[in-house]
Amino acid sequence: MWSSAQAFRMCPIHRKEFPENLKIMMKEEDFPELDVFICTADPYKEPPMNVANTALSLMAYDYPTDKISVYVSDDGRSAWTLFAFTEAAKFANYWLPFCREYNIMERSPQVYIASNYHCGSPEMEKIKMMYENMKEKVQNVVDKGHISDENVTNDQQRQAFSKWTNGFTRSDHPTVIQKSKTSPNNFKAGALNELVGFRCGTLVEDFHTGYRLQCEGWKGIFCNPYRAAFLGDMPITLFDVPSQCKRWCIGLLEVTFSKYNTFSFGSPSMGLLMGLGYSHYALWPIWCIPVTFYSFIPQLALINKVSNFPKISEPWFLLYVFLFLGAYGQDFLDYVVGGGTAKRWWNAQRISMIRGLTCYLFSSVEYLFKPLGISAHGFSITSKVVDDEQSKRYEHSTF
Repeated sequence: MWSSAQAFRMCPIHRKEFPENLKIMMKEEDFPELDVFICTADPYKEPPMNVANTALSLMAYDYPTDKISVYVSDDGRSAWTLFAFTEAAKFANYWLPFCREYNIMERSPQVYIASNYHCGSPEMEKIKMMYENMKEKVQNVVDKGHISDENVTNDQQRQAFSKWTNGFTRSDHPTVIQKSKTSPNNFKAGALNELVGFRCGTLVEDFHTGYRLQCEGWKGIFCNPYRAAFLGDMPITLFDVPSQCKRWCIGLLEVTFSKYNTFSFGSPSMGLLMGLGYSHYALWPIWCIPVTFYSFIPQLALINKVSNFPKISEPWFLLYVFLFLGAYGQDFLDYVVGGGTAKRWWNAQRISMIRGLTCYLFSSVEYLFKPLGISAHGFSITSKVVDDEQSKRYEHSTF
């Protein structure tokens, strides 16, 4: 793992973005067309209003409207998500012109209203009131568990919801594009698997797709502007983090022990350094081996009065100190240079130990047991529901 990590430090490339020069270098009619897909699969863990906010922020991009298309893949067959989007479509008639007229940077209504809560302009207050009304309507539908006639206000909505029946399942429901019911859609972006070159057959379809595309000659460029280009939700609880990480690790093992092995297949296709870089992440789960040994052997040695660390008087002590301080010092420096804090780095060290003894270990065991028919890999969706108390602890780096 140490040797594969060195690939990230060789031949580093730093890029800077100048989006203000785009219209100088290229006419708007020559801008490339963009297709953006939003994937959702569970209205409980991925609230409909969060998905609607994602769509609204994409539609408000500072980009020619005839050059960008937004698609939604709902493998959760949720009428609530459809209702949220019908309401969002009405709100978009006011939100999109508002963003363009005032050059709004936070184009997600939820983020913008939260960051400008004390702004008292009439336009802002009007937008805020419309958004809160929309949010309340959607939340009432979710709380009631069904869409009543009073929620359907026009013929277009009535026609759409008349097709919704209780017989729909996660593999049989109306979507923009529906995958064949005879083959699994992985319950996440089933429509994408049917299209936009997505490689399924693994629980890490994003890693697998990007990796295979680069093997086929596509080039990836790391774009990391000072102001984040995208914002998203991530699990922040000690229940959801290991659950998501375990799913990733099983998928990474599936790629590693396939004919598309990141080293034997990837290195000849895209070069040694890129192959080592992908291998570093593909071999994540094997961290469970040293972490498990480190968690038990020193304690057992201490109980049995066996010394497993060099004494201060021994020459090996200096080498041990050098390796210990060098490894942690380099990791700390990388973290701080990347914008992290000392407290968050320390929490990252703690969570890495937890991962080594939970998700890394359990994913390895589950992957080994699958050929024996003892376990089956499933796609477990992590919750995107934000709890205020948990968010406050996370923002203050409270573990």
